[in-house]
Amino acid sequence: SRDYQLQRETLYLSALTLTGERHKFALKFSNANVDLERSRSTTGTEDTGSDAAFTLSKALKAGGSLTASLANDLTLYFDGSSPKVPGLTLALAQPLLKGAGQKMAQELLTQSERNLVYSIRTFSRYQQTFLVNRTSEYLSLLFQKNKVRVQWELYQNRIRFREEQELRLQGELISQFELDQALRSEYSSKVSYINSIESYRGLLDDFKKQLNLPLGEEVILDDSELANLETFGLRPVSLTDAYGFRLALTNRLDIINAVDRFQDKKRKVKVAKNDLLPDLGLVVDYSLKDQYYRANDFDFGDYKASTGLTLDLGLDKLSERNSYRQSRIDFEVQLRSLMVTLDNLRGTLRGNVRTLDQNQQSYIINQKALVVARRELEKAQLDMQAGQNVSPRDIIEAQTAVAKAENDVTLSLINFHTQRLKLLNNTGILNTGPNNWWRQPQAVPG
Repeated sequence: SRDYQLQRETLYLSALTLTGERHKFALKFSNANVDLERSRSTTGTEDTGSDAAFTLSKALKAGGSLTASLANDLTLYFDGSSPKVPGLTLALAQPLLKGAGQKMAQELLTQSERNLVYSIRTFSRYQQTFLVNRTSEYLSLLFQKNKVRVQWELYQNRIRFREEQELRLQGELISQFELDQALRSEYSSKVSYINSIESYRGLLDDFKKQLNLPLGEEVILDDSELANLETFGLRPVSLTDAYGFRLALTNRLDIINAVDRFQDKKRKVKVAKNDLLPDLGLVVDYSLKDQYYRANDFDFGDYKASTGLTLDLGLDKLSERNSYRQSRIDFEVQLRSLMVTLDNLRGTLRGNVRTLDQNQQSYIINQKALVVARRELEKAQLDMQAGQNVSPRDIIEAQTAVAKAENDVTLSLINFHTQRLKLLNNTGILNTGPNNWWRQPQAVPG
């Protein structure tokens, strides 16, 4: 499935973003370069120069940063001069107000980690829903294929009935008008049969597209699955909408994501409020003085160090104020969005429970209606053979009723099992691990 592949790639990109945020706190070379230079003047004098510089940096989880820089003149190593000690500079910068503290400094990292968790949950939820949707589509295809079979049987029955009426016309038992009724019903059933085939083929092609299967390849569905569903029977899910709602709050991964995103917006308000503080920072520098390697006169203690405070009052805080107010509004919007999500969940579950009960009753009623329709057809056929006052239209209507009842029974069975899977999935308790999970008993926690 192309869409399935896209979901996997989206999950991978979330992990990729997290590696970038974590790398910001790693000890790494932020600068490494070597400059080689050779110059020649008009007098013929040639000069060679070479410098190297390396900088290590690390972002601290408390909000500060530490850098170490090494720089040296490489020419001194090769022209006979006494080489210099590489210039070493250490610098520490630590915010004390704005951006200070682990929560503020690691906000982007924290959000990236949480986003990855959201992506994993979203993908897991997508997998469950993907399976339920594809299974439902497969069952719908089985219904459409069975509908083709029912339509074919009806067409064959109409042919046999028309042949019987032709014999009755020869025996002057019916009129030409009554034979024409049989002919018209035969033609109509043939058109319906052809239409049902094309409808099935169209749905089958759509199913192939969902699974990224070649449209030119022949795919044959396993008809035995309908019999397996009938054997499995109607297994009601012992769930009320209220209890299903409580289960969904702790088992539906997308609902957990919605709650956690609400917490994110709540945290963003604190971060935006911190940005309103003045920018006060502690700065510490340490560097070795330029020295050459000479015997007994190199002094590690010859250095320069400084400590100070930097203060930026940030007299213009309009953008920070707007960001803070925006974060407050975003929090309120997310709160309302969470309420809508929970309301929709409750409404969906209520609809699932009612529809499942409706499908169960429909299946039982349709089975009884099928028995009655077959009995009516058999009675009408016997009466016609016995010379009773039964018109061809009565037989035609009885045949149509039997075909419709057979389709209704199959459709209500598939609708029940489809709705059962949707209810289990919407509560987050569907277990897709066992073989043939769509027709396996599912335990309801608690």
